[in-house]
Amino acid sequence: MSFHIEINNLIVNKGNFHLRIEHLSIKSSFLFVIEGASGSGKTTLLKSLIGVERTNPDFSWFLDGDPMHTKSLSERRMGVVFQGLVLFPHMTVFENILFAQKSGNVGEVEMLLNEFKLDHCRNTLAAQISGGERQRTAIAQVLASHPRIVFLDEPFSGLDEETKEQSRRFVFSALKHQGIPLVLITHDRSDYLGEAASVIRMVGGSIVEARSLN
Repeated sequence: MSFHIEINNLIVNKGNFHLRIEHLSIKSSFLFVIEGASGSGKTTLLKSLIGVERTNPDFSWFLDGDPMHTKSLSERRMGVVFQGLVLFPHMTVFENILFAQKSGNVGEVEMLLNEFKLDHCRNTLAAQISGGERQRTAIAQVLASHPRIVFLDEPFSGLDEETKEQSRRFVFSALKHQGIPLVLITHDRSDYLGEAASVIRMVGGSIVEARSLN
């Protein structure tokens, strides 16, 4: 599985912060990483790609040649998990995943619960589960919506090392199994070490390095 992302003429101005990407064309096998320190522009780039950041009129981006910038948010079919891991706290783990699975396919929810090792807390309220369980529930919820591509913003931050490694293994395995490409936003290189990936590094709103690890 491989995919190709192309970005053209992206400009975002927010106070004293300026994001500038004239052109980026990069191919990746499963995993594309946007790396950089806090404030480097990673999340602004993510929000621009998913259509929730105000950008300049001539900005464009393509996924495998498909002009994503011309599509509505629903047509883009993008799964996104931000760092805050937004779940419905009054719903159980099962209900959170089923809510995203709009066709009501219970069998698919059962499969995701099993794949993400969430069977034991299926009937537990989201407000009462651990950090690792919340993280896996949020990503299972995204997969239940049948995304074409998944964006994860610092998904493993705040987890202890053992939980982080388990979560990373679950997430990468599930996405590879379903053939869904992943864009990972992170400041921590250990989040993707050992995985074939293409990586861009951002500093001060600009791409300072782009490399392929495939």
